[in-house]
Amino acid sequence: MLKGSHYTKTLLATIIFPTLFLLASCTTPNKVTSNMHTPYLADTHSWLMQSRSNNLTYQISIALPENYRANETKYNVLYAVDANMEFGTLVETARNLRAMWMIEDLVIVGIGYNVKGGWNNVMPQRSLDLTPTVDQNWLNERNTHNLHHQLPEYMGTGGAEAFLSFISKELIPHIEKNYRVKQEGRALFGHSFGGLFATYALLQDTPVFERFIIGSPSLWWGKTDLQEGAIFLQEQRYASQNASLNAKVFLAVGALEESPEDVRFAMISNVEKLAATLQQRQYQELTLSTRIFANEHHMSVIPAQISYGLRAIYSNE
Repeated sequence: MLKGSHYTKTLLATIIFPTLFLLASCTTPNKVTSNMHTPYLADTHSWLMQSRSNNLTYQISIALPENYRANETKYNVLYAVDANMEFGTLVETARNLRAMWMIEDLVIVGIGYNVKGGWNNVMPQRSLDLTPTVDQNWLNERNTHNLHHQLPEYMGTGGAEAFLSFISKELIPHIEKNYRVKQEGRALFGHSFGGLFATYALLQDTPVFERFIIGSPSLWWGKTDLQEGAIFLQEQRYASQNASLNAKVFLAVGALEESPEDVRFAMISNVEKLAATLQQRQYQELTLSTRIFANEHHMSVIPAQISYGLRAIYSNE
């Protein structure tokens, strides 16, 4: 009887009681606050801004340093395109580097679009904003593909001038009026088409930015059998009128972004060509660092480009 009682107690302790506890916990609802329905990064907020330059709408996001409201410091500011996909990675990478005293505190401004979803949904406006010249053949080809795959139609190409005008004449004045940021030393980050746009912004006779993280730029844009790509033509024009290029530039690409079977885009070759061209010009006031990241593709390379790029352009601060 004693042995049986012990067995029964053991059975209750090991099977029945945990089961009752599990059932009880399953029937107890968690408390959920109804106002926390939107994911967010700490110390960030967003708003919509319609441009007078091109009559298009942008979703602007800003990330502030942790102690922004506790002091009167003016901070360096970094602007970034493609904020829908890359703003979070950029912000948290910068904050982690700052936690290790590898870079300074920054105000980070992301420029994105008022759409849900990823690359497919931002491409219609992105292909317009970030390309410096019109390419109707490319646009027709892409929209034929998009129609077949039930993807959104692209708006156009060649809108970089108007987009840069929006940034320089509307967004930057708004940021500098409403936030404690320095007017000198502005930085720009862009990857892929964003890198193409960042290079376009670099080679302006009237500079808007002084620091650049240029990741995997689409320098193939505008290249034909008869002419160079649009950026290389722009650089030639810039060099004919300027001996100085006051900028600190980090230029990078992934080692797996080019293959002999796909020579149209020539991602690595074009980065190497641009770096060599800029160095041969011997531009005064230009600081250029380049890197080819081993074992990285066009998309996997983004976090590395951000991390290395931030340290490159904010060194010696």
